[in-house]
Amino acid sequence: MGQASCTSECGGLDDEVPREFHSAVPAASLVKRLVKRRGFAARLPAKIPLTPALSSKFPMKCVRVMTFMDFDVMPSYGQLLEKDLIVEPSDNAAVHFISHEWLSRKHPDPDSNQLRRMQSVFLDILAGRSGKLFSPDDWITFSKGASAGSQGSQLAAAERAQRSLDTITEDIFKQDIKEGLIWLDWSSIPQVLDAAKDSLEQILKDQMAAVYSIGAYLDRCSYFWILAPTAIHKDEKTVRDFSTYRTRAWCRLEEWANLLSSRSMMPLVITEAPRITTYSSLTFVLDNVGRPERGPCSGSLSCCAASHSISIAGERKSIPCDKISIQSVLETLYSAKMESLANSSLQFPYMGLQTTIAVEMDALAKPTLEEFAQRWHAPGLLINWSGSLSCCTVSYLLHQASLCGNDVMVRELLARRCKGEPWSVDSAGHTAFQNNWVGSVATAKLFLETGDIGKEQIDGYDQFGAATIHVTSEYGRTEMLRLLLANDAEVDVPKRPGSAYAGRTALHCAVLRSQFECCEILIRHSASLRARDSHGATVLHMAALEPMCLVGNQDPNAKMRVVRLLLEAKADPSARNDAGHTAAELLALASGLGAGELWLALCTHES
Repeated sequence: MGQASCTSECGGLDDEVPREFHSAVPAASLVKRLVKRRGFAARLPAKIPLTPALSSKFPMKCVRVMTFMDFDVMPSYGQLLEKDLIVEPSDNAAVHFISHEWLSRKHPDPDSNQLRRMQSVFLDILAGRSGKLFSPDDWITFSKGASAGSQGSQLAAAERAQRSLDTITEDIFKQDIKEGLIWLDWSSIPQVLDAAKDSLEQILKDQMAAVYSIGAYLDRCSYFWILAPTAIHKDEKTVRDFSTYRTRAWCRLEEWANLLSSRSMMPLVITEAPRITTYSSLTFVLDNVGRPERGPCSGSLSCCAASHSISIAGERKSIPCDKISIQSVLETLYSAKMESLANSSLQFPYMGLQTTIAVEMDALAKPTLEEFAQRWHAPGLLINWSGSLSCCTVSYLLHQASLCGNDVMVRELLARRCKGEPWSVDSAGHTAFQNNWVGSVATAKLFLETGDIGKEQIDGYDQFGAATIHVTSEYGRTEMLRLLLANDAEVDVPKRPGSAYAGRTALHCAVLRSQFECCEILIRHSASLRARDSHGATVLHMAALEPMCLVGNQDPNAKMRVVRLLLEAKADPSARNDAGHTAAELLALASGLGAGELWLALCTHES
C-alpha cells in the first residue's frame, strides 16, 4: 500500500511524506475424553462459519479489470472519478485486491513498471495460459486453499472451510479476471494530490476511514495480489522488490490483513519472474509465530523517518505515528479472526501470533491458570474449589501452553501433572513437548527436566510424518535445534515413508526455507549432503525447488548463501532426482528462467 491512506501523506504540498501446523491442532482426543467423562457438549463443527464482514468506514471503490487493461499510466482516484470509471462492487462481483509498494512520493508507479507487469499477467490468464504461470505445487496451494503437502489433513480442511469456493479452476480464474474489479490504493482512495486546499481535511479523514476499512475490503475480495517486480524508486534511486515490500509497515498490514480476513486468500505474488508464486495461510502463520520483528508494527514507516513532522503550506505540523492506526486495525482483525476460529483446529496455530502482532507489553501479559483454562475452553467444572485439576485437563492445557511457548504456565502445569501418567497425544500426533512450535527453549527445557522425555518423543513422528527436528529446521528455530541435537536428536532422521515429503531430512527442510544458520548447525553435526527424499531429491534440489523464499529466511541473499555453503561442503550439483533433473535444471523449471546468479552457481559447479 502506498501513501494513499496515511495521515502523514500530504502529496502536492510543501513536503511529501510517503506512506507506504503442520502444527498443533486441538487435542481432539483429549477434548473427547473430557466430553465423555463430564458429559459436556462437543464444540467442534466440521466447517468454520465465515466471519461476518467487518464494517466499512469508507465505501469500497473499484475499477473494472478490463478498464485497467487499457491504462498507460496508473490513474488516481480523482482522475477515475472525473471520468466516471469508479464502480462499487455488487454482492457477487469478483474483486482483486492489489497490494504494492510505492515507487515515488507523488505517484506509486511513475514509470508504469508495476502496471505493465500486472497487465501482462492478466493477459496470460485471459489467453488461457494460467496453468503455465504456476508450478504444480503452487497451483494446488492456490486452487485448493492449502499447501500440497497437507492435502487431506484436518488442518487443510479447516483452511478450505474459510473459502467461498472449494476449488478455483482455470476457467473460474479466467472469468474472474475478465469480469472482475480491482481495488488498488492509489485508484480506490481519495488522494491529497487531487485535492484543493479547502478539501484537504475531508480527504485526510476519508483516507483514515479507508485504512480502518482494509479488513472489510479484504473480506469482500476474491483474490489478493502482491505486485512487486524489481524497480527503482524514482526519488531515492534504490532498488525495490518483494524483499523491500516485506519491510514496509503498510505493505505488511495488507498482507497480514489478508491472513486475518474471513477468507484468508492464498496470496498471488507477482515479480519479474515468469511464474506466480504463493503460500498457504497456515505455512505463513507457522513461519511467523513468536516473531514480533515480522509484524506490521515493526515495519518501516515514513512518518517515523520524518520524525512525525511535516510541512503544510509552509507551516510545520506534528503528525501521529501510523503505528497507532495500524495496531488498531490489527487488533480488530485479530479479535474477529480468533472469534471465527473458536471451534476450529486453526485457532491453535493462530493463537501463537499474539506476540507477533502485539506492540504494547500489556498485550503479552501472562494469564493466570484460571484465565488460561477459560481461554482454551477447558471446562470450568474440572477445576474444583481447591483449584486442583484433573489429569486430563492438565494434559490438555499443557499442549496449549507449550504451543504458546508460555513457560510460566508450563512450569505450573508440569508441577500438577499426575505422576507416571503417559504423555497424551493430540489429533496431530503431538505430545505436549512436541507442540512447542514457537521454538521456546525455556519451555522445552522444562519438559526435558522432568526426565520423562525419551528418544521416542525427540525423534517421534506426527501425523504428517515429520519429527520435531524437521519442523524446527524448516522454520529456523536455531536455539531449539541446538537443544534437540544436544539431547541426541537423530540429525538425519527422514520424514516417514508414505507421508507427503517422505525421506526429507532436517537439512532438506532447512535448505528449502533458506535457513542458513540451521544449515550450518546441521552440517557441523555431520548431516548427510547426499541424503535423498522419496523423489530422489538432494539438499541442492531443495534450494532450487522454491526460487523465491516467500516463507522462511527473508534475507534476499539467504538462498545464495545456503547454496554456497552446500557447495563448499561438497554437495553434488550434478546429482539427478528421479525425474532426471539436476538442481540447476530444476531451478530453471521452477522459476521459468535459465539464468541468474543462483543458476550460474549451480551450473558452474556441475561436473
